[in-house]
Amino acid sequence: MKKTLIIVLAVFTLCLAFSACGKAPVQTQETAQASPSDSQNAETSLPSGESQSPAETSAAPVSDGTPASSYSAFLEAKNAVFTRLSDGLMQKDLMAGMTVAGFGLADLMMLPVSFCGIGKEAAEAGLAMFNATGVNYSESGNTYTISYTGEDGAVNAFTATYDAASDALSCTVQENGKDSFFAEYRRTSYGYASQYYFLNDDGTASLYQFTVSGEDGVLGYSSAQSSKPAALTGSEAADFPAALPEWYGIKGSAITGVSSDGSKLDFEYTPSAE
Repeated sequence: MKKTLIIVLAVFTLCLAFSACGKAPVQTQETAQASPSDSQNAETSLPSGESQSPAETSAAPVSDGTPASSYSAFLEAKNAVFTRLSDGLMQKDLMAGMTVAGFGLADLMMLPVSFCGIGKEAAEAGLAMFNATGVNYSESGNTYTISYTGEDGAVNAFTATYDAASDALSCTVQENGKDSFFAEYRRTSYGYASQYYFLNDDGTASLYQFTVSGEDGVLGYSSAQSSKPAALTGSEAADFPAALPEWYGIKGSAITGVSSDGSKLDFEYTPSAE
């Protein structure tokens, strides 16, 4: 828990720094109507349906054209849902809460996105907070690369590709020349769809998928993912993460899901006292 808090505080501090530099996040706009899903999880009453392309929606621009600005807006929207979902699960089901808490590590892996489009000086200053050295930064079209040596001596290479027209970003992380992480998010008619693929040291891999629709969303998890998932298209339903073996969703004050042992969850969320 202490490690998680340190990560959250570090990311929050960086977000404040970027806001001070004029990269303020743009508020998202809710454009979808809730409708019952026709999937096997229809009873959860989570928003679903075909997604429009960003060009077909009336949503306002969500980025100033840089990955850093886009990611700031996405992170704000994602964390609004993630905070409520994780708070509720930690109260009712500790094991489910721990699974969801592990998802928070994705923010640390994606931290370099916060510097993409801002420049090398910002990358050096931000990564220095984590005792990184030898920072190299480059841009080529809509692709951004940041490499650095971590405190543990590992050489990390981060590559991000950003499509401003559809507000979609994908990134990969390599450690000492070996793939260790892949992630992407994409703007949809209802909010965002995203997924995170971790390659573990023991040769196994795991997958998280997450959607955001206003303050509602669904988080799915698989600990037995054998290959990198197919790229997002933007047409994913708002409950598509529920296709994974373990998943949790929040809609209003209702939290539903299926835990790692197959048990179904269905309860009303009451925010923890501050």
